[in-house]
Formats: sequence, structure tokens, C-alpha cells
Amino acid sequence: MTHTAVISPLTCAVCVDPSGDDTLQRRAITLAEQLALPRAGASADHEVLLAVTRSGLQLRWLEPAGRPRRRDRRLSRGRPIDTDLTKIDATSGHGRSLRQPIARAVGITKGDPYRPTVIDATVGFGEDAWLLASLGCRVTAIERHPIVAAMLTDALCHAATRAPDIAERITLITADSRDVLATLDAADVIYLDPMFPPRRGSGLEPKRMRLLRRLVGDDTDAPALFNAARRVAARRVVVKRPLHAAALGDAAPTVTHKGKSMRYDAYSTRIGPV
Repeated sequence: MTHTAVISPLTCAVCVDPSGDDTLQRRAITLAEQLALPRAGASADHEVLLAVTRSGLQLRWLEPAGRPRRRDRRLSRGRPIDTDLTKIDATSGHGRSLRQPIARAVGITKGDPYRPTVIDATVGFGEDAWLLASLGCRVTAIERHPIVAAMLTDALCHAATRAPDIAERITLITADSRDVLATLDAADVIYLDPMFPPRRGSGLEPKRMRLLRRLVGDDTDAPALFNAARRVAARRVVVKRPLHAAALGDAAPTVTHKGKSMRYDAYSTRIGPV
């Protein structure tokens, strides 16, 4: 859900679980070098572990030193954060339905074999990119944060063994989306899912989203990315927003497709229906 290489607000180190697995150890060494991260144990200052496991990469929150804040205590409990794209429903009637708001928003209609090419410019952990690819779209997925991109790369490799036809439709790029948009040929649709505004009151975001926000920060440059997307998209820009949040851009959406807790604002970039 992010888009330039930035320094993480949190410190992170790479670990191996189980530690005695030589294959995982070699992979951890390579990963640490690629991401310029220390190995666990080399420093006592890291707050998050990027764990190399037999089932894939995981993010593990460490109990902060001293008296942790309430939200940090909650994050440090429970299961680690991983990404298993094959858990996304792409096979049931609902999962394959072209009446899903996201399908309608990008321009997929029943009875029409056309599938738009999509640039997911804020791909994050890749759930929406995987769903769009399962519906037949070719997706260029862009992620700016190197740790998140590494997790998604790993998840795509694992998912490709079970659903190679879906994985083949996704191309992952680790870069600033605005730089990429300036060099790629125009795609039919540019899809944006910037970090949602923080929730107020008692409602908490899911743990994976709270950790992602702590890891990468807020997408303060999302309006600039939206403006860049509108200059490039051949057909439309689609923005995923919380159901009652303000629109991302200054202009009103051409059409909005609503789900139960979120909506998809579509902005036409050509003359004709959306």
C-alpha cells in the first residue's frame, strides 16, 4: 500500500526459524544483504523480525523495551504476520463473481471477454492484485517498501506452485510508483489502495494493517500519486477507500461501487461510460 523506497519508522532484523536449517540460513543471509538489514542478534535495537521460515516470510513484532504503549502490547501478541495469497477466495461463486465491487470498478462486465490491464500502484501485501489476476486481469504490481516487497515476492513464489495461471499474470516492481508511471506504457486502469486514515475511537484496525502502518508510515503523498495516475490511465483510475472516508482527489468520482465496509471510487480518464 505504499509507493518510494523509504527508511522504515521501525528497526528490523532478519532471523531464521528453525535456526538449525542451513538452507534457511543461507536464504536469510542473502535476504539481509539485499535489504541491508542486520541479522537478529547483531543488534538489540530492532523492533520487528523478518523471519525466514519453511512456510515463507513472516513479520514478528517484538515486545518494546521498557513499558510498551497499549497498541504495541497488542501488536506483540498472537500470530506473526504472513502472506498466503492462496487463502484469498478466487474459486467459490462469490470469489469468481464479476458483480464484486472491485471487478465492476475496474471495468469487468459479465458476458464481455475484455479484461483490463491494471497497474496496482500501491500493492502492499498483494491481496487485491491477486484477486484481479484471478479474474483474468494482467497486473503490474508496484510496492515501494523493500520489506513489504520481499514478503510479496516470497508469497507469489509460494502461490505460483498452487495457482501458476494466476501468478503468471502478476509482475512485481519495487520502486516509486510515480517514477514507474512516467516510464510505462499507459495501462487501462490504475488502481490505488493508499493507507486508510487511522481509525478513531474504540475500533481497531486488523493487526496486519496496524503493523503495516507502523512499518511503512502513512501515505502522505497519496494525493500526488493520484494526480499522476489520472495523467497516465487510459480508461480510469480506481481508488479503494473506507466506506465513509472523504474522496482522495479534489474531483468527485465518476461512479462509486460500494461494498460492506469499503468502496471503490472510479474516475474516468476518457469520454464514455465507466
